[in-house]
Amino acid sequence: MEERQPRSAPDALRYEPGVFVQQTGHGQGSAYLRGRTGQQTVLMFDGVRLNTSTFRQGPNQYFFTIDSRTVQSIEVLRGGASTLYGTDAIGGVLDARPIEPPPDPGDGRLHLHPGFSFRGATADGEAGGRVQAGVRFRALGALAGFGARRAGTLEGGGAVRNPEGGGVPQVPRLADDGRHQLGTGFTEVASDGRVAWDLGGGRRVLAAVYDYRQFDAPRTDQCPPAYADRDECLRYAEQFRTLAYAAFEGDLGRAARESRFAFSWQRQHERRERDRPSSSIVNGGRDDVDTLGLSARLATADFRLAPWLSGRVRYGGDVWHDRVASAAWLEFTDVGAVIHASRGGYLDGSHHTTGGAYAMLEGTFLRRLTLRAGARAGGAGARAPADPESGTAAVDRSWPVWSAHGGVQWDAVPWLSLLFNVDRSFRTPNLDDMTSRQQAGPGFQFENPSLDPESVLTLEAGVQVHLDWLEADLWAYRASLHGAIERAPRDAADCPPGTPP
Repeated sequence: MEERQPRSAPDALRYEPGVFVQQTGHGQGSAYLRGRTGQQTVLMFDGVRLNTSTFRQGPNQYFFTIDSRTVQSIEVLRGGASTLYGTDAIGGVLDARPIEPPPDPGDGRLHLHPGFSFRGATADGEAGGRVQAGVRFRALGALAGFGARRAGTLEGGGAVRNPEGGGVPQVPRLADDGRHQLGTGFTEVASDGRVAWDLGGGRRVLAAVYDYRQFDAPRTDQCPPAYADRDECLRYAEQFRTLAYAAFEGDLGRAARESRFAFSWQRQHERRERDRPSSSIVNGGRDDVDTLGLSARLATADFRLAPWLSGRVRYGGDVWHDRVASAAWLEFTDVGAVIHASRGGYLDGSHHTTGGAYAMLEGTFLRRLTLRAGARAGGAGARAPADPESGTAAVDRSWPVWSAHGGVQWDAVPWLSLLFNVDRSFRTPNLDDMTSRQQAGPGFQFENPSLDPESVLTLEAGVQVHLDWLEADLWAYRASLHGAIERAPRDAADCPPGTPP
């Protein structure tokens, strides 16, 4: 991270094998893992789940809301991982690990560790930085920081023309100089605080809060949309994420040699504005998702069943509960009138819960052959009120869910391992699938409350090389998606009953 100086958390992943980063906007970015993104990958920060029930299909902007200047490292887990991480972990998991308070040097004195960073870029006139201060006094460590950034209009080398006829694409649209890209630029501020108390014996408690606020970030593909008036633009006037959590980590004995218990609260706030000056209209929307989370992850000490057989068990559980507030309105700028819609992009007062418990057994034979087998059992449920004015039916659905994982690893020689894994992972329908009404790319998305979970069966084989001077992985895999939840084109006659014309 320090060497690359990435402009964002997604940007830090650009050169990682098996990761493709897509950007719909200058202030957004979404990572693909094994061809999947958005709803089908899990985003985490310090082990806390960031996915909410309003994550939409396809790329989204939420990994960008992690301030890269607060990140020490990012772990990339490719392939199905629902046994350990629950719903959505079809393509893989991204877990950003934050900067920790300074370590204890053991001299019993107070230590201060100030820090400052600055980043500038000429392509978009970016300027911003971060100031932070770390404190360590014996067993108590703390870290606090504040950052801000302003990015302007992105300047490129000119239009990319069609080789047959020299036409210029509708998206992205360029300014009159033919170089500056419309629909770019944003402002952001971020702050964080982290406190950790070492209890001794490898145990500690910690509390942390991270706040990210982005303003006036346009959707480049919608500023303007293809064939629309030049001044039309969809922008995220406010894109905020606040995460607070407390955790215990450490050794609790042989049954829980490694443990982590965490309780978290997160708020995702989003306010959108689609400005159409030529029509004197602004379409506005606001969505807030509050998530409460509780998770426990434990692992036993290694135990020996025979001179030639040792084992270990990882186990735990989690539950995540979302509550959604949503509103939409239509503003006529020429007369100053505002008309509030009966519902927003989602149904106000909706809630969604998912969770489960898991166990993973690992056995090693003769220090060469390792077998792994595990499963998760859990459930998910969604509730949303009806809105008769818009013809929206109520939602009251629940599903039992399960996943399983099995694998074998043969350490042929100390530096060469051969692996084979079988995994079944799942994703339950979320509130975006079942209740969303909003612009979705070139079309308009309607809700579908009758959906059922989708699942993926993954087969993978790999070779790993570990030498002092080389680490290498080579994988081949096949992932089969069953019961896929996809958008389907419909005619006006297929709209839900009672939908206003």
